[in-house]
Amino acid sequence: MDEHDKIPPLTLQPDGNVTTFTIHHVGREHGGRYYCSYRPQARSFTSSEPSNTVELLVLDLDLPRPSISFYPSTIALLGSRVTIQCQASGPRKIFYFEKAGNQRVQQFETVGDSGTLFFQNVTRDHGGKYSCSYRYPPESIISRTSDNVELLVRDPSFSRPTISLSSSGRPARGRTVILHCQSQSPANRFYLHKSEDHMAEMFIETNGTEASFPISIGNWGHGGNYSCSYCPELESFVISEPSDSVELLITDPALLRPSISLEPRGIALLGSTVTIWCQTRSRRKIFYLEQAGGQRIQQYESQGDRGRFVFRNVTQEQTGYYSCSYRYLALFFIISGTSDNVELLGLDPKLPRPVISINHSGLVAAGGQVNIRCKIQDGSAKFYLHKGGDSKTKEPMRSDANVGEVSISNINQKHQGSYSCSYTFLERPFVFSLHSDSVELRIAEDTQNSVPLSTKLCVAVLILFLSLGAILWYKRNKGQLAAAKSSAKRSFRLLKACWVTDPDRNLIDGGNHMENLSPEPDPPAETQYICYFELEHRAVSSPVEADPADSSENCV
Repeated sequence: MDEHDKIPPLTLQPDGNVTTFTIHHVGREHGGRYYCSYRPQARSFTSSEPSNTVELLVLDLDLPRPSISFYPSTIALLGSRVTIQCQASGPRKIFYFEKAGNQRVQQFETVGDSGTLFFQNVTRDHGGKYSCSYRYPPESIISRTSDNVELLVRDPSFSRPTISLSSSGRPARGRTVILHCQSQSPANRFYLHKSEDHMAEMFIETNGTEASFPISIGNWGHGGNYSCSYCPELESFVISEPSDSVELLITDPALLRPSISLEPRGIALLGSTVTIWCQTRSRRKIFYLEQAGGQRIQQYESQGDRGRFVFRNVTQEQTGYYSCSYRYLALFFIISGTSDNVELLGLDPKLPRPVISINHSGLVAAGGQVNIRCKIQDGSAKFYLHKGGDSKTKEPMRSDANVGEVSISNINQKHQGSYSCSYTFLERPFVFSLHSDSVELRIAEDTQNSVPLSTKLCVAVLILFLSLGAILWYKRNKGQLAAAKSSAKRSFRLLKACWVTDPDRNLIDGGNHMENLSPEPDPPAETQYICYFELEHRAVSSPVEADPADSSENCV
């Protein structure tokens, strides 16, 4: 029977003590509250008290669906307070909240466009899936239900899981990263959470202790801090506390790569202090230091253009390869590419020093060969050869267990010097021993090649330049030389010598004749002078011979 008698009461002959009333072709008019009563067979006009009422709400598909939300989050700690809100536009309404399988939790009437349900002290039983709907009173027409939203209850008595991130290469747009979550005890479901979201990011059904969440990075929004939790066996909506968070940073190849350096440089004594600097051009960044394969170990916020990472007591575990990267403070989860690697090497003075030997004593002939050997007592090691005690320059030696060896062939002067060696154990490849004592390699001088090659090269270059200079001078003056040769006139003078006793004597008469003087075979003892007279002066184009006998002039 309808509580408001919108439809006439129905009477059915019971089949035993149960009767079913069926309403065919339900319409808006069928909505309302119903109750029932019965009449014993022996008492035809006496009926029982009415039953409790049930409400028949008729669904109207034309009404807008409401939305449902949880505050502060869809994950609540045991004993905390949670608010569930159902919202729909329109005038005065009655809201209905339902949990998991149409179990109506609460209904109330409100004059606003939202209805609110409070849990003042969350218990395990509050966990589940919730939805809501509404109707306009006094009509019994109801809207469709909202989406289902899960309320998860956290129990701090469960052990926390662990989370890790793995990626083939650095996370970048277009790549896929995998987040691994692991629990100590078996679970039937794992949840992935993002710190910026109040809802669980995703979940995976399982019956083990581990789950993997693949994330395809399609945009910058996938960057963030992620954690995970799990739902133990025999539980449905009660979960553990979250794991520690892992940061997913997305690499932007457009950002400039930083540079990295060590201070002090070289091998660091174990127990000493080492500073690693990461530097770039601009300011206000967070710098990240990574060790061996992308394991991020430190971060440093800087208002300047470089980050400083200090190891105050270097241990063998801290040795290895390091690189760094950075992100701007305003770009929360976008990071630069990594710098080049820098190698932090440790020196352990407690390691036994190796012993070095050379298979040749005295001078080594140029072009010959020597073998240098390095040895320790125990253990398998990798050996290195150093020249002149330089720790930075090291040449790997052929290592065989506790012995290292290197052969130097075609010996020349550049090989001369002192050599030492050091080693690292295979299980500690970045921790070096002290250097061995030194051995001296001396090269015998090659007499055939005593002149240094550099001097020979200088002489050859000088000769080449002189030859080129002579050729260029000849080519430049070739024409002038030919012209001078073709037009030249040769001149000569034929002179006759005479002995003269008196230098003041007039030897020329009238300027045209010469006075004759017969020369004596032995000149007189008094002061004498020799005088030359021009017998003939010619200018010819070819050589001629002048005969002194042809001249009739004599000395006077």
